[in-house]
Amino acid sequence: LDGGDLDSAAFAQWVDGKETAVSAEQAKDGPAAVVLLDGTLPKSPRGIRFGTGTATGPRHLRIGFTRSVPVGSALVAGGGRLSVLKPEAAYPGDLADDTQWIPAERLTAEEASRQPVGGYASWVLPAGTATRAMRFTHEPTPGDREMAGQLQGVLIVPGRFANVAPQALPQTAARDDKSARLVNEQYDGWGAWDNGEGGAAVAISADRPEVITLTWPSPVRLSGLGLLWAGFSTVEVDAFTGKADEIVREAAETSWRQVAARDDLQLGYTFVMAPNFIAFKQPVTTRAIRLRITKALEGPQHPHIEGKIKDGHRVWLGEVLAFSEVADDASMASLILPRAVEEPPPIP
Repeated sequence: LDGGDLDSAAFAQWVDGKETAVSAEQAKDGPAAVVLLDGTLPKSPRGIRFGTGTATGPRHLRIGFTRSVPVGSALVAGGGRLSVLKPEAAYPGDLADDTQWIPAERLTAEEASRQPVGGYASWVLPAGTATRAMRFTHEPTPGDREMAGQLQGVLIVPGRFANVAPQALPQTAARDDKSARLVNEQYDGWGAWDNGEGGAAVAISADRPEVITLTWPSPVRLSGLGLLWAGFSTVEVDAFTGKADEIVREAAETSWRQVAARDDLQLGYTFVMAPNFIAFKQPVTTRAIRLRITKALEGPQHPHIEGKIKDGHRVWLGEVLAFSEVADDASMASLILPRAVEEPPPIP
């Protein structure tokens, strides 16, 4: 998408039976406050709140387009549930009428679901979906301190890509006690995985990398990765190529093959939605992916970051997304893997 695809006039919210425009106070840049456009970050680091007030019941947020946009999937930070306007429904769509909207699905660790999102997720739409509008729905529960919904960002792509990372077992050589946060689909901020408050004993390098491994109970077919809250600049990605009965944690270096690398990763502080994508040249079928972090953040940084890098000894990572393409004739359920019988011990 580019800025001309966003219809500011259709940018609206609904609560307590009333539809109102999203005000400039809520989002001075209109829908560009939360929509990632052609390689850029959203305009608002923390996104927008919608449906404020004390009324009970659902809140909706609509993002309209000036043309019909193919939507296979949408990477989001927050927003609740996602649905898109049916082609036959009158634009810009009645936010209160569920029959006008196509619901999206996402993978959790156990099922294809329409559960609301508070953190990160990749929503998937039916094959061939094209739409003029998206609708985010937040339904507060009794006792919530905040009734409004919150959307920090959305990236729309035509391909249908599900995130299978939550089905993997993450392991790290450093701070394995925090490794589960790498695939919890939450924005953990400074509570995310790191290699220690002071970092490693020696500066991170190709000879002394920090290693993160994601292992699935059976092979998955991956098109690439997404990294969020990436506190390092350079990473190499290896795919496990060992035999079906080979134990990943004990595999020799010959059982790994490099499939991608990036040396220009950005933290994106203070943005909640600042993804770094690592696309594979061709899909890779594997039981495990290994990230070899070979250089900490470098160059000028926000003053809040300067003291966190520890002269190249400290790195961190908020979330790993592992994208698997959903075939047009396949269901989301086809990507659900059987659970591992037992978890392997920590990486030595």
